[in-house]
Amino acid sequence: AGDVPFNAHDPNILVGSMVSFSPLNTEGRLWANNVLPISSGKRPMDMPMPSRAPGFGFGEKTKRARTEMSMGQQGAGVIKTYSELKGFGFIRCDGMAEDIFFMRTSMPEEYRESPGTEIVGTTVSFELAKTSDGKYRAQNLTFAP
Repeated sequence: AGDVPFNAHDPNILVGSMVSFSPLNTEGRLWANNVLPISSGKRPMDMPMPSRAPGFGFGEKTKRARTEMSMGQQGAGVIKTYSELKGFGFIRCDGMAEDIFFMRTSMPEEYRESPGTEIVGTTVSFELAKTSDGKYRAQNLTFAP
């Protein structure tokens, strides 16, 4: 996993946005070719699936998709870290052994593009969920006024 470089020519491709691309092997490095923005987070039906390139994780060992199940519990804590570039962060909660992971999509719309420096230290409440691999996640974050 990691970043895949590409030549940005489309002004609709914003940092942190979802894109589709075709993998390209250039001098032993993976590059993204035919990069297109995906506005809804889903691949349009008329867009072909990217070709499978051996050696780049395509078709080799597939990861099972994680599912999240709400535990019906509310939690509260303080945002410890957040990366607007990566789209996730962690919440420090009293009484929890580990910090709670959250995704940008779990934040209210008006905070999703906020720099981490603006929201770190902010008190939030959230719905606690557990992933299929047993890890906790925060969903439906609410920022304290």
